[in-house]
Amino acid sequence: MNTANQKKVMHLDLKPLNIFLSANKNNKVELKILNLGQNKNKDYDKYDRLYMSPQMFNVDPATRKTFADQRADTWSLGVILFRLMTFQLPFKDQDSICDAKIPVPFDKINGIGFSRELVDVVKMLLKKSQDGRPTFAHLMKVEQIE
Repeated sequence: MNTANQKKVMHLDLKPLNIFLSANKNNKVELKILNLGQNKNKDYDKYDRLYMSPQMFNVDPATRKTFADQRADTWSLGVILFRLMTFQLPFKDQDSICDAKIPVPFDKINGIGFSRELVDVVKMLLKKSQDGRPTFAHLMKVEQIE
């Protein structure tokens, strides 16, 4: 995703259904992201929307362009990680994603056996303000999380 974002390509539909694990010719596991850049004018269903950043819901009606940038993809990564950690999505609907007064339920990931570094990364990824959310380039500089 970092390489794609450096080339100004955004996925905008990052979710578990678009992430695949496969074995390469050396029998090592590789993570693959599918449907990259194919969803510019997609009508998102209820499931898709649960992985979308608050900014993805802010769409210009005339052009159908969103005001989101590449940090919409890092939000989606945060939702995926949150779900892997808790077996739950952080929000139940679009309204709770977009409402700045409804906090991200970080209490569900605090103190349940995950490293402080991992919890901190998820908290960075799920900042509702796009300005406070890291890019993939910034995430690549984060030290290894154990």
